Amino acid sequence: MLVLMIIGVILVLVVMTYAVITANKYSLKKYQYKPFNIKTCLFMLIPSFTFLSQFMFLQNNTATFLLAFEQGNLNIILLTTTSLLLVLGFVYYLTKKTNIWIAIFTTIVQFAIAFLIAVIIILRLMGRNKKQIILK
Repeated sequence: MLVLMIIGVILVLVVMTYAVITANKYSLKKYQYKPFNIKTCLFMLIPSFTFLSQFMFLQNNTATFLLAFEQGNLNIILLTTTSLLLVLGFVYYLTKKTNIWIAIFTTIVQFAIAFLIAVIIILRLMGRNKKQIILK
């Protein structure tokens, strides 16, 4: 089962890489703009971090975001709104440069990649803090 999962992950990575390269080539040919570049990838880290930072404000008895919204947790509402506005602004920016379908595809892929990068960074920092606490 583990082998199938590893093969599946590798297959998804290959397909996503091919899709990104194809979208960049098409966009460069038609609109003279590459939507997948380092500037846009770095920008998508901002909404990913704002989305992930909501977990700091969840209390132990608050299991879901919906419950936090019902309780009126202002921090979570502000972070969610900020994250959504940044993503919508990114879609609008890319729509001006390309078309709506390329903008949506680019946003979904880059948000997923940025989300994974943000999770890895946060987990590494948490692991580093845990080692420092143990050593003290």
